Amino acid sequence: MKKLILILILAYSTKNYSTVIPSCPKEYKIVTKEVNGESIPNLIYETEIIELKFEKIGYYSGGLANVKIYDKWGYIDEKGNITIPPIFEDAEMFAKNSTFVKKDNELNLINRKGELTPLPNLTITNIKHAYEDFFLIQIENRKWGYINHLGEFLIEPIFEEAKPFFDNIAAVKYQGKWGFINKNGIYQIEPKFEKVTEFLYSDLAPVQINNLWGYINKNGEIKIKPQFTYADKFENDLAVVAFENSYGYINKEGQFVIKPQFTYADRFYSDLASVESEKLWGYIDKKGNFVIKPIYRRAMPFEDGFARVVNDNGIAIIDTSGNIVAEPKLNFKLLTSDGLSPFRINRKYGYVDSKGKIVIEPIFDSAGSFSFGIAKVKINEKYGLINKLGLFVIKPQFDYIESNFQNYARVKLNNKWGFIQFPKCE
Repeated sequence: MKKLILILILAYSTKNYSTVIPSCPKEYKIVTKEVNGESIPNLIYETEIIELKFEKIGYYSGGLANVKIYDKWGYIDEKGNITIPPIFEDAEMFAKNSTFVKKDNELNLINRKGELTPLPNLTITNIKHAYEDFFLIQIENRKWGYINHLGEFLIEPIFEEAKPFFDNIAAVKYQGKWGFINKNGIYQIEPKFEKVTEFLYSDLAPVQINNLWGYINKNGEIKIKPQFTYADKFENDLAVVAFENSYGYINKEGQFVIKPQFTYADRFYSDLASVESEKLWGYIDKKGNFVIKPIYRRAMPFEDGFARVVNDNGIAIIDTSGNIVAEPKLNFKLLTSDGLSPFRINRKYGYVDSKGKIVIEPIFDSAGSFSFGIAKVKINEKYGLINKLGLFVIKPQFDYIESNFQNYARVKLNNKWGFIQFPKCE
C-alpha cells in the first residue's frame, strides 16, 4: 500500500502570521536506557519523562497518532499511551472518525476504538482519503470508486481516475473523459472534457475540449468557450490565460481586460502582476500598463508592498515604485514564507523580512522556512524550533525535528522517534 503522504496545503497567502509563538523552552536532560536490547533515549525535565521509542511516527489527528514499534503500527494518545495495539503492517493517520490499516496483508478500515471493518471483497490495490470519512479505492482492474467508513460502496469503482471531494463534488474520469459527480455518485456534470480543474472556491472552472481551454459553471454549462492554450483559475474576477501562445487576462465574461501580449504572466497580488516580456520581467497594473519596466531576469509577487527580483547581481528587493530597498548583498531566498525568509552570510543563516531587513541574526548552521510562526534551525548538528523573534520554542537537542501546527513537534534522536509538546509559557 502506498503511504498516504500528508501534505497540509494552506491556501496561498502572503500575509504574515499574526501571533508570535511564546518562548519558554525546556532543556531536556537526555538519558539513554536499555529496553529489550535497544537503546531508548529518555527526555527528562523535572517530573516529565518522554521516551523516544518508536521506529517511525505519523501525525496526530483528533488526539491519536499512528506510530511504529517492533516493526508494527498502532496508535497512541497525546500522553503517549498506546490506545490501539501495534499489530498492523501499515496504518494511516485518522481522517474524521476512521482511517485504513493493513493487517495480514489485507486492507481494513478502523475506527477510533480500534474496531476493524473489512473492505469490500475485491482486490484493492490503493486507498486514499477522499473527504472526512469517505475513501477513494482502486481495485485490480485499476478502476476507482468511493466507500464510506463502514466499508460500504457509495460509488462503484468504474472510473479510470478520481479525485477527492471538494465543495461536495469530485472530478472523475470515465471512458477517457472528465466530469463531476456528487456524493451520491450522480453526475452533476457529464464526462465530456479532456481535462478539468476543480472549482477551488470559484463558480467557474477551467476545462479542456479539443486541446483548448474554456470555463464551465457548476451546472456544466460552458460560460467561456474553449479558445485558450492555457487557463488559470479565477481570482478576484480575473484569470490568466494564453491565447495563441501569448498571455493576458480575462474577466468572467471571457473578455480580455489585458490583451495577450506577454511571454508569461502571474496572478495579481497587491494590484500588481509580474509578467515576462521579451525574456525580461516587470510589473503591470490592472489596466495592463507597466508600472515597473521589464528589466529583471525574474520577478516575484509583491508582499506587503515589497517584491524580490533577480537582476545581474543577484536577488534584490524593490518597492511598488521599482526602487531597490535591499541590494543583493545577502544571499536571500527568492520566496518568503510567513513574512520572513532565510539568508546566508559567512556560512551562517538568519532571517530577513519582506524589506530585506535582518530581523533574526545569522547564528544558525541551517535554517528552514517559517510556517505558522515556527521555523526549524540547526546549531552544532542539532535541530530545534524558533519563533519569529528568533527565540527558541524548542532548544536544539535533536537529530531531526518537525513542527506540525498542533502545539507539538515530531522529533528524532539516535534513530528513535517521538512527540514533544510545545512548552506552555506562564
